[in-house]
Amino acid sequence: MKKREFQVGEPVYASPDGTEPEDGKRFVSLPISLYNEPDQYEGTMDYRPNGFRMYTPDGTEYSPVDMVNHNKKAFQGGFRYKPGEKSEIDLVFLVPENEKTLVLFASSDAMPKTYTVKIDVP
Repeated sequence: MKKREFQVGEPVYASPDGTEPEDGKRFVSLPISLYNEPDQYEGTMDYRPNGFRMYTPDGTEYSPVDMVNHNKKAFQGGFRYKPGEKSEIDLVFLVPENEKTLVLFASSDAMPKTYTVKIDVP
């Protein structure tokens, strides 16, 4: 891996726990990962994926409705990232089912830069 890396995987159009969405909505679950090489300080970094936002083309903003943490060593307490570990999280949004284009806006102190990720929904 690179010294600092952020990735968004292929979306899954379902809730992680099998919950059905309300009428006219759909779940979009995004697997995201973050890796930073450890430094000499061996501290933690501020990382808040629950602050990421999803936007529709008309500018409507959606916040995550759920977050599944797959590596509790890497990501703790909802905001602490431990460099040297790979954080893997499923970030879940509830959006209108008729939207065909979504944009994820992701920014946090632990990330190397701000990311925007276009998602084409089938």
